[in-house]
Amino acid sequence: MSTPHPDRRPRAWAQAHAVFAPITPGAKRATATLFVLVLALSGANLEFTAREVNAVRAAEVSSARSTASVVQLCQLGNTARAQQVNLWDHIVTISQPPPHETPAAERKRLADIRAFIAYVHRVFAPRNCAARFH
Repeated sequence: MSTPHPDRRPRAWAQAHAVFAPITPGAKRATATLFVLVLALSGANLEFTAREVNAVRAAEVSSARSTASVVQLCQLGNTARAQQVNLWDHIVTISQPPPHETPAAERKRLADIRAFIAYVHRVFAPRNCAARFH
């Protein structure tokens, strides 16, 4: 299908497209300048977006490592707390009752020891590391 010769085109078509026919050199330069400017801005936007995405990914990795370190520290703290409980249990076990202890004094001493051991277990209870930091 060929286009009709300009002289054979309908007059309405010629009037509607007459706006695009005369393009001046200044308009050509402005169009080319705008095209280059749009390409440059698109490239700059792509570069800045890529940098931001990389920064966010690095922050996520750093956050994950930080959380892992905190969990490891919490677990080490649990180990230290368990050692404290073992130490106090051992100290209470090897301690000798006073000589000539009366039965009433022995009951009070054993009640005090039970209360102390319960306190030690409460104070040095292990922490739930996974629930606190995940």
